[in-house]
Amino acid sequence: MDPSNIHINLRNIRKIKHMTLKEISQKTGLSLGNLSNIERGLRSPTLENLQKICTAMGISFTDLLEKSMEPRVLIRADERTRLVKENGYSFEIIDFGQPNYAFGVQVLDPGDNDSLEWIHEFDEIGFVVSGSMITYIDGKSYAASKGDCIFIERGKRHNCINESQSSPCVSFWTRCYDDPEQKSNYFSKLYKKLSPGESDSPSENAKR
Repeated sequence: MDPSNIHINLRNIRKIKHMTLKEISQKTGLSLGNLSNIERGLRSPTLENLQKICTAMGISFTDLLEKSMEPRVLIRADERTRLVKENGYSFEIIDFGQPNYAFGVQVLDPGDNDSLEWIHEFDEIGFVVSGSMITYIDGKSYAASKGDCIFIERGKRHNCINESQSSPCVSFWTRCYDDPEQKSNYFSKLYKKLSPGESDSPSENAKR
């Protein structure tokens, strides 16, 4: 193991697992300052503390050298994380491990006129891949078709519907976070609510 790379790998793995330093601190008993210095390479962790950190993140010492834990370049269709799938509406998360961005695929089935409303703490940009949809942002409607883009500012209540009775609407979304900590906090809360094969309930989706 190359000691010079430990702090880089630990930081990358923590981000990919969407864990905050505060969570690691609570699980290990190590101070936030100590953990921050370790991640920045300002302090070398003892073997005992390194084991505590690995245990908290659910990894082994060997994982610190695995390239598979680095930010990803390719995500297969069946590797996306399902956020919602109900009532003619689905949304799947695509996360390459980049600190300030995540992406998603939204599918609106034909005639989906009752999709859930959302409020985010981050900006979103949507690109219509196929079909057409109407997006309501704070009550104002915007019609978008294949090739169109739409920007949704943080804090704006919004939802999308598909009035077509024959064609689904597929759109690709980019989520822009202020900093890695905001993204980690969001995903940490999200993954605590989700388990394999499950999605959020409508009441939880009303504001996220």
